[in-house]
Amino acid sequence: MITNCKMKWDEELHSFIFHTYENSTASIDFLGDMIGTLEHLKSFIIKEERRQYEDRSIKDFGKLPTAYKVEGTLINTWIDGKIYKEETK
Repeated sequence: MITNCKMKWDEELHSFIFHTYENSTASIDFLGDMIGTLEHLKSFIIKEERRQYEDRSIKDFGKLPTAYKVEGTLINTWIDGKIYKEETK
């Protein structure tokens, strides 16, 4: 589990405490799931930025909500209660 996640924007330094529960298999599994969910969130934000850029009527380009509620499993990610679907090329 990750706790006390912080970001110093002026230094671009992030920090957090990673709780291993003294189990390497569970730690690796957790990190894999978390990385996948974070990649989905990153892609979601990039898509939102592109959508805003293409919609010239949006005055606050690049503005996002204060927070997103994100949940995930090995396979799926939900962002604000909606399942995230990657576009296939």
